[in-house]
Amino acid sequence: MGGPMNRLWPMVAWLCLAAACGGGGGGGSSCENPPDLTGPWSGVINDSRAGGGTLTVTFNQTDCALGGGWQTAFANPSSNGNGNLSGSADGTAVSFTLITQVQGACGYKASGALQDGSEIAATFSTIGNNCASDGTLDIIRLATPTPISTATMSASPTPTPTP
Repeated sequence: MGGPMNRLWPMVAWLCLAAACGGGGGGGSSCENPPDLTGPWSGVINDSRAGGGTLTVTFNQTDCALGGGWQTAFANPSSNGNGNLSGSADGTAVSFTLITQVQGACGYKASGALQDGSEIAATFSTIGNNCASDGTLDIIRLATPTPISTATMSASPTPTPTP
């Protein structure tokens, strides 16, 4: 009764268990479903101290890790900022920190959600000395321009009647 199939069942059971458990050790990143956020995004930012403005972000992405650059424009230019960003995106959850290298300027720590694949709505708090404000942001993916051909079409010749 100890045929080949009886010896095979423990191996099949172990393989099924390993597959169900992911086959790996614990710890590490839980990044499983990163959306593609690569490219330029722009929209509104509402800061409790600086008021309403524009936020432009360019995301670079490797798996769930985000990098890139950012820039804000407010009515009062002294509130404007720019710098680098770092963060993560997994499923619809998006979080990022907007870091500035300008001494005394404020950065942002944002957390929100990707909506419809082309909009990120988030809340934020500012980071830095004397930067006690918070607010919301709503940015949309900007379309990447499609090259337009500059070739001109030539008219087809009109047949000439022959006598």
